[in-house]
Amino acid sequence: MEGEAGQKREGEELTERDDGLKIVTLGRVEFIHIPGEEFFMGDVFGNGLNIEKPVHRVQLDGLYLGRYPVTFEQYDAFCNAAGHEKPFDHGWGRDRRPVINVSWKDAQAYCLWLSTETGNAIRLPTEAEWEFAARDCGNRMVWSGTCDEDKLQEYAWFNENSSQMTQPVGSKKPNTLGLYDMSGNVWEWCADLFHPDYYKISAYLNPQGPPTGEGHVLRGGSYGSNKSSLRCSCRFRAFPGGRYIYSGFRCAWTPS
Repeated sequence: MEGEAGQKREGEELTERDDGLKIVTLGRVEFIHIPGEEFFMGDVFGNGLNIEKPVHRVQLDGLYLGRYPVTFEQYDAFCNAAGHEKPFDHGWGRDRRPVINVSWKDAQAYCLWLSTETGNAIRLPTEAEWEFAARDCGNRMVWSGTCDEDKLQEYAWFNENSSQMTQPVGSKKPNTLGLYDMSGNVWEWCADLFHPDYYKISAYLNPQGPPTGEGHVLRGGSYGSNKSSLRCSCRFRAFPGGRYIYSGFRCAWTPS
């Protein structure tokens, strides 16, 4: 960023809005500033699964998180530039719909390419960073943006309103941080390996996940999920080489 590196890189834009949101555009991706803070991670409402427990304290440094899940438009640009295989959209459309049928390894390849393109270390968010951002900086939120079940359809695409397909990103309300589609539309890959008992031994400061695990973490639920799977504390996992119709990703960035 200009204030941190002395000069702004080509393709980088910084916008500070009247509503307090700080948005940085790197390449084709908009990032929202997420301040660092301590929060209680996990099933704070006591109605989740055992893999969401125990609730534990986590301290995070600040970061920037993608305003939206990565779209087909953004991912296709990577495929064209890098000679990567384009994923199938199942006839639902590309452009502003979240990219699907991308593995954890594909998401990592996109982040590496965007890092090279922008000169910034773009990555996948950790599971802790994802939950903290989904919960409006760690507040007690059932779903991203609301605790009111009657208002959930204003914030999320899921099995009751999606027509069983992805929808263009940003077409529902954002949470208070300005992040869209954190609940619903597509499950999102996180950087962490998955282990069902990891919360029992999680690090306090910037946890990175367990050293070994059974696949990688997915968060947020999808267009086909029920309300319970859209909860901010809900955890899922899949294998890193798997490409799924219901999963995509968003990017993270920590300025050096």
